[in-house]
Amino acid sequence: MKTLLIFVFCILILNALAQDHKVSLDQDFRVSNSHVTVQSMTVPVPNKNLEGQKTQNIFFADSIRFYDENSQLTDSVTFMRKCQSGEFLSSVTFDQTRSIMTHSMKVMPKPELAWIGKTVPRFDFRDLNGKSWDRQSIKGKVVVFHFWFTKCPPCISEFSLLNDLKRRNPNVLWFAISFEDSLTVQSFLKSHKFDLNVIPSQYDLANLLNVKLYPRTIIIDKKSIVKDILYGPYQDTTMLQQKLNYYYDH
Repeated sequence: MKTLLIFVFCILILNALAQDHKVSLDQDFRVSNSHVTVQSMTVPVPNKNLEGQKTQNIFFADSIRFYDENSQLTDSVTFMRKCQSGEFLSSVTFDQTRSIMTHSMKVMPKPELAWIGKTVPRFDFRDLNGKSWDRQSIKGKVVVFHFWFTKCPPCISEFSLLNDLKRRNPNVLWFAISFEDSLTVQSFLKSHKFDLNVIPSQYDLANLLNVKLYPRTIIIDKKSIVKDILYGPYQDTTMLQQKLNYYYDH
């Protein structure tokens, strides 16, 4: 009988200890959950940009803000998708306490336009007549770099207009620059009249100036500064003539 009483008493003690331990675990769990909730506080933003999910809310932390190219608050999914398209840049700033991070979106400048206002890069090439040209040889001249190639119909459609423009502007240096080799260009020009100084084998120069689409016309002023980048094909040369007149007079 004494042994039975001791056994029952031990069971009661163990049960009480278990209940105390459970309470402790529950309290710890609630504290932990409370901590996580505070640290991951989120704000729902209606997302109308995801196909098939027009009513879905996209959540982002209240300490991180995303603004689109129009300085409007947007969600993180749309922000990242636009940045990954290659059309936009992302910049990050913090508030004074560094507790709020702001991601702002800016339109990516076209690669060619990055050269405007800068000195034309160093070059050294020969035209089809064997004459050498470099940056020193164009100093004090208004210069036109016209990028083209033989398999480009829009480029070929401009030949007569550019030939006439060159005739009317003898004080301007004209270069028709192609990435193709001299044999390819010479063979093509046997049946096509192009009066500019034709420069073959200039893939590296085109790449350096970020010329990706053709035709392209780059105007360089008397100080060898890139001033304009124009996109063809031209229907007429009025605008190009006006720009040449301005840079020649200045």
